[in-house]
Amino acid sequence: MPMLPDSLRSLAHALTVAALVLAGLILGKEILAPLFAAAVIAFILAPLVSWLHHRGSPRGVAAAFVMVVFVSTLGLLLTAFSAQVISLTADMSLYTENLVRKVRDITGPGNADGVIARAMKSISVLDRELRRELQTGGIVSNGGSGGTASTSQAHTGSGIGLQDLMPPIAGVSLMLVFTTFLLVQFQDMRDRLLRVGGVDNLSVTSAALEAAADRLSHLFALQAVLNGAFGAFIGVALAIIGVPHALLWGGATVLLRFVPFIGSILAAGPPLVLAAGVASGWSMVLETIALFTIGEVVISQIIEPRYLGKSAGISPLAFILAASFWTMVWGPVGLILAAPLTTLAVVAGQFVPQLEFVTVLLGDAPPLTPVQEFYHRLVSNDPIAALLQFRSVAETSSRVAAGEEVVLPALHLAAIDSRLGRIDGAKVQDIGKVVEEFTDMLKVDERAERQLKVASNGMKRVAVIAARGRLDEMATSVVAEILRLEVDWVVLDPAMGSGLTALGGLMQALGAREPDCLVIVTITDNISPVLRIIEHKAKSALANADIVVCRPSVTTGGPTEGGDGIFTLAKLVNHLTSKQQRQNSVPLDSAPVPASSTKDAA
Repeated sequence: MPMLPDSLRSLAHALTVAALVLAGLILGKEILAPLFAAAVIAFILAPLVSWLHHRGSPRGVAAAFVMVVFVSTLGLLLTAFSAQVISLTADMSLYTENLVRKVRDITGPGNADGVIARAMKSISVLDRELRRELQTGGIVSNGGSGGTASTSQAHTGSGIGLQDLMPPIAGVSLMLVFTTFLLVQFQDMRDRLLRVGGVDNLSVTSAALEAAADRLSHLFALQAVLNGAFGAFIGVALAIIGVPHALLWGGATVLLRFVPFIGSILAAGPPLVLAAGVASGWSMVLETIALFTIGEVVISQIIEPRYLGKSAGISPLAFILAASFWTMVWGPVGLILAAPLTTLAVVAGQFVPQLEFVTVLLGDAPPLTPVQEFYHRLVSNDPIAALLQFRSVAETSSRVAAGEEVVLPALHLAAIDSRLGRIDGAKVQDIGKVVEEFTDMLKVDERAERQLKVASNGMKRVAVIAARGRLDEMATSVVAEILRLEVDWVVLDPAMGSGLTALGGLMQALGAREPDCLVIVTITDNISPVLRIIEHKAKSALANADIVVCRPSVTTGGPTEGGDGIFTLAKLVNHLTSKQQRQNSVPLDSAPVPASSTKDAA
């Protein structure tokens, strides 16, 4: 016998793999970050390459043309942004006075010892030291010596050296090479992934890759277009308001909006500070706040839901965690790539069963199906939440559909758990109490009055009994309540117990008057012998009654395989309704006289 259970071994293996992956991401940052950035850019540019390729251009030529246009545009933008950054750096000293005045207006003259006041004092000291350093050129006098050291210090303090520029230049160059390769070798890479994934199920794997590629290309391309349009709008609007270096802030908005939820907040920060430093009043600050607020509301609440919908499929909490992780691993580049990388992981989990947990943890789709959610509410002793969910489903479809598609399948899950020993008898009794409260709350005030009216009109009567066990009794009470609300029959109260016990109790309560229909309800699997016995006894005791079985379609050998006498809840309602309509359509003078009436007359 192994010393460690299999679960602990699996956990140890998973933690080992996670540690190796994390170490690989950190150590391989210089290669992996450009590669993933290239993949995102390739998804954005792939529709353009495909468009040119479908119009007769060779794929290599189309990819080269698109890359030339992309690199040229990127170069122009980088040049313009560099000029803006240099100009902003040169003008920063002009905005200090207005910033200090506005901070004083906020903190007040009596808060000289406050945190903000101390922070501003520290900034002022730093500003004076920086100005003194710039005025002296970074040269420190050390008597007659130190000329070489002074020159060296001046050189180091004068700006950024070539060695500082080499890593980002190498990263951008590597990203462009990867992007070109991915665009040109797209089909070859797809075939290799198919081969790695296995050729036994080639059609399904190919469809999954095509769907994932199309979805991500559509998502990233549309997001790039919308972010570009929003950034252009912000740049033009800031220029009209009078905020300096509007082109720089528009470009920063384009990049930062790839970070969901907080991207616009990050993009709005620097322009707000600059607006506070430029103008002596508060009007420019308020206009900038209004610009970003209104623009973000319009694009995130109106435009993006219409064109993007929920294509990203990332929950807010999951994205915050993912953004924190990628920022920790790759820094600012990881923050920008967090949304695309998380989207890739969510989409991969939808097609790869081993990665399904990623989609469940990070995606925004409901983690539980409606049936599982209802069952969870039964298990957690929450009848009010169960009723609210039932009403929510009933509002969009019907009460019958809610019972057929949610309630009865949830009880079927309980039957499976009971058979497998996952829940004990005490828990089954607790679920029964919740179902009893749930069915009590299902009753409407007009139900009793409606049933009396139905009885006074001489409508047919239907009796409902459970086939076997406590869970079938719960399903019986639910079916009886829904029938009371949906059909013009007198629905008799279910007899206590199940099986032959319930049938005997029903016969004793009915006396001489038989019901027109007897419904045997079950939600468990493989009880055909039990049903045959109950049906045989019922036919012997109720010679004139229509005897049917109601069971959910999720059971094995369910209604679709059980013959004419086995119905789902929806089909049962239709069956009883049609029988009542046929009775109502028969003229009174031609209707046959019941046998019981003949005996009474005699």
